[in-house]
Amino acid sequence: MKLLIAFQLIFCLIVAQQIQECPTDGRMVKCATNSAQVCGIKGNGNLVKQTFINHCIACQIGKVDFTVSGKCEDYHPEANFCSPSENRVENCTNDIDISCGYFNQNIKCFVPPCTVEIQNRCQACVSPNILYTLKGKCKKNY
Repeated sequence: MKLLIAFQLIFCLIVAQQIQECPTDGRMVKCATNSAQVCGIKGNGNLVKQTFINHCIACQIGKVDFTVSGKCEDYHPEANFCSPSENRVENCTNDIDISCGYFNQNIKCFVPPCTVEIQNRCQACVSPNILYTLKGKCKKNY
């Protein structure tokens, strides 16, 4: 029993802030109605101002390109999420357009929020643990 509880705890940590792409091949699938709330994201990382009951339903409705776990209200209102396609970019420009990258929950820091200033959004989104960016320098928490 203890092993099962430990496994469930580890699984919950792994799925925290999970980003999932919606299928693009037009296939329709039956969705379960289990509740695992997600925030639907369209194209360039902007929020679709709606929280969906789960990833499958969000994709089936067709308003989103990908989802991130949790309610939309749980994130900064100007959060610009890094899409799965942005994560796969191989070459970013060296343009200077400072972005504040917010780390996902895989990164632990002493004083949240866990952020890093990066030269531009592309360079932020190809970093493996950046969940979203805000335009400009990161605000200091003292």
